[in-house]
Parts: sequence; C-alpha cells; structure tokens
Amino acid sequence: MRIRKWSGTFDELERKKAKLERASKRIIERHQSQDGLGDEFIEQDLKQKEKLDKSAEKITDFLATHKEKTGSKGKPIKSNITDPEKFIGNEF
Repeated sequence: MRIRKWSGTFDELERKKAKLERASKRIIERHQSQDGLGDEFIEQDLKQKEKLDKSAEKITDFLATHKEKTGSKGKPIKSNITDPEKFIGNEF
C-alpha cells in the first residue's frame, strides 16, 4: 500500500528520512570504492540516488511546514504527507 510510504508520526517520518539519506550516501560510497563501474550501472545508481534525495527532501519540507498532531489521549497521530488533512490511524 503506497499510502504508508508517505505517512507516519513525526518520529517515524524523521526515521524514514534518515534511512533515505543513509541509502543515498551508500550509493556514493559504493561508487567511490568501485571506480571501474560501467556507465549504465552508474546512471542507474544516480537515478536511484536522485529519487532517494527527492523523497528525503519531501519529508524534510513537510516536517518543517507542519505541526505534529496529537489525538484525544495526547499521543501523536500519523500524518499523511501527500494529503495532510487526511486522518490516519486508530484513535478510538
């Protein structure tokens, strides 16, 4: 389900962002350690890195422009990056 990729509590989103950034960094490290890679492999990896960076940036922008929502019991509820007004989670 694709909706889960773009939803979570602020802590979960922060962890997702860090994971994306680590994966992007590993791509660069792999290229530095294996200079003789073919052009096709390099191009594919760079596209993947760009995709990871774009996703991390999307999460960063969301966290910077929105406040964490809390439920009736004071616990943080999940937010949806693509549709911030959409309710996600069980607060009942």
